[in-house]
Amino acid sequence: MSAAHSCFLTQVITMKFHALSFAIALISFPVFAQTPSNLSPPTMIAAPEKTPVVKHSCVKPGESPGRLATANQMKSFNADVKTYLDCLQAFVKSQGDVVKAQTELMKVQTEIGNNAVKEHNDYVAELSKKQEAELSKMEDAERNKKTDSELNKNKIQPTK
Repeated sequence: MSAAHSCFLTQVITMKFHALSFAIALISFPVFAQTPSNLSPPTMIAAPEKTPVVKHSCVKPGESPGRLATANQMKSFNADVKTYLDCLQAFVKSQGDVVKAQTELMKVQTEIGNNAVKEHNDYVAELSKKQEAELSKMEDAERNKKTDSELNKNKIQPTK
């Protein structure tokens, strides 16, 4: 095979490879203009209603009655402080529960998204393998065609 012929074959193979790469790139990009009829819309997990920023509604006890307070005043003040503390603790716990629920939902949604990306990547890899195999078959056929023509060229032709 001549150097020019080898160079031409290399260029043809390179062009086919670039065309294959371009086709894979086109296929792997989502098409937003139309949704094929065989695709269903993604299944969505119902998102919780937007949780408003909440402030506690605990009532701060008034001023300390001081050292001159009666036993009943001190008892009442201490009860108000305990009520305030219990209210704040309940608020903090409820906020922790909200955060925990939202974190769990986020984990599930992240896993669903990661699975979708993996599914897409697996599909593109499978498609790429099929297209590479097809390209290899085309290259083999091209090589065989050229080999056959070279063999025919070297055959001794019968005289007429």
